[in-house]
Amino acid sequence: MSAILIALNRFGLGARPGEGSRIPDARDWLHAQLAEPPPRLAPPKGASPKEIGSAVRAFRAARPEDRSRKRKARQGLQRIAAAEASAALAARVRTERPFVERLVAFWSNHLCISTARRVLVGPLAGSYEREAIRPHVLGSFEELVLASARHPAMLLYLDNHL
Repeated sequence: MSAILIALNRFGLGARPGEGSRIPDARDWLHAQLAEPPPRLAPPKGASPKEIGSAVRAFRAARPEDRSRKRKARQGLQRIAAAEASAALAARVRTERPFVERLVAFWSNHLCISTARRVLVGPLAGSYEREAIRPHVLGSFEELVLASARHPAMLLYLDNHL
């Protein structure tokens, strides 16, 4: 196996068809990905901070005995979480900087939040990766950890919210 294919698999997300022949040098390919800040991603449609806030308020306002309203509010949160997950996957599939996306995935996993325990964490998971992990993935570890620890999704996950 050539050095380029090894690099595509080890430092990227796997080789795409014909990608190995388009890269002249494995080291240059890897170094070029680290030369610029990580790509910024916009929130997916329906998952702006305002829309997330509205969905969270609707969920909190729905009384447990009003099952229909509570279910509808929960479905709104789940739609946002699904849109965020789809956007994160699309970013990884379309990227021209797979090493950066691999690092984003690694740190998102390492500094993880669980959406299973608290329904309100799910719609914030995408913004957590977009706002706390992605901007700091090529920076200092301290800034990455602090951004992670201060993000509302992590605070909810750790039950440290107000």
